[in-house]
Amino acid sequence: MTKKGKRSKPIKIAITNIYADGCYTAPIYIGSHKKPVNVFLDTGSSSLAVNKERYDPAKDSLMKPTNLAQYVTYLDGSGWKAAVVKTRVAVRHFKDKRRLDNVCVSVVDEQKDMFDGENQGILGLAYVSLNAAYEYKKPTWPSFNHETIESNPVIDIKPYFTQLEESGTTPNKFAFYTLRSEIQYGSKNIATNPWNKGYLVLGGGEEYTSLYKGRFKEAIVQHDVYYNTNMTSLRVGASKPIRIPSSTKKSGLNSNSIVDSGTATVSFPKWLYKKMLHQFRALNPEFVKTINRSVNYDDITLSESAIKKWPKIYLTMEGESGDIELTVSPQTYWQTGYTEDCVTGFCIDFEEDDQTILGLPFMNNYYCIFDRSADDGLGVIRFARPKLPK
Repeated sequence: MTKKGKRSKPIKIAITNIYADGCYTAPIYIGSHKKPVNVFLDTGSSSLAVNKERYDPAKDSLMKPTNLAQYVTYLDGSGWKAAVVKTRVAVRHFKDKRRLDNVCVSVVDEQKDMFDGENQGILGLAYVSLNAAYEYKKPTWPSFNHETIESNPVIDIKPYFTQLEESGTTPNKFAFYTLRSEIQYGSKNIATNPWNKGYLVLGGGEEYTSLYKGRFKEAIVQHDVYYNTNMTSLRVGASKPIRIPSSTKKSGLNSNSIVDSGTATVSFPKWLYKKMLHQFRALNPEFVKTINRSVNYDDITLSESAIKKWPKIYLTMEGESGDIELTVSPQTYWQTGYTEDCVTGFCIDFEEDDQTILGLPFMNNYYCIFDRSADDGLGVIRFARPKLPK
């Protein structure tokens, strides 16, 4: 529970999708360093990790070594190994600044397909059970034996946002305002293109009425692991709903979907993807032909007027007081200006797993508030329509 205090208020941070191939990064400030570190924002993990090329603990007068190390891998095969140190982490929005001492920061010195250029770290925003660390007998920084990491005892460490909330710095919620799952090219300066920008609100959401319109719908968070949700059906346009089982064989959880800001697609189980394509075909056979061309990496360019003729995808999800219906619009499952050649990309795919990943093409349809204080600490996710740039 959040401690009450004069600093227990939200802070709105500007974010961008231009450094992480369409996913969003935010600047944070680590230790006594002056330079911002651009961290990838991920509701599908919980660790705070930074590339050693950007943050050097030896130059941080506030750094304290620990006996901990982390080894994290992701579904796409990427991952990293890192020593864990404790230091100060700060976030800013103009003159508004929040800082917290003794935050666990993983300093990455071995990685695969993770950090390069201006994408310099990752900030996981999920729950503590996804933030495991391995406990060595001596400090892991400046070096540790990578080969023996998994032979050490495992403990959970508190994620940054959990520490932030428990300190009383912010309330126990955060919000995302995003509009794209891929960089929108076609303008002279992609960095100033409003469609490539967004906001992360730490500690709030509803008070920023300039970012959304209308009423919120609430989906239940089923487990404090990922932001696990339960989809009950899917339909394309006016098609008949496709019923979806509530549990997944792999996880054993009463949840069949997660809301994940770290994924640039919506990913359905293979069986559900096939049924979705069947409904597209029933509405118009040309829809599936166009989808298959995009999936097979043919260069497709769809105009805005052409995209408007495509149907919405309706997702029914379990809410606090009954099911709610949410949509994935054609303007988000088709991303225009997808490459520098202004190709249009189809942003729905499938996995062999039986869980749906509701990534950015889903989140782009809504201003999303992750309220972890609701429902006895499990939380809810609130969805309202975003106000769009003019």
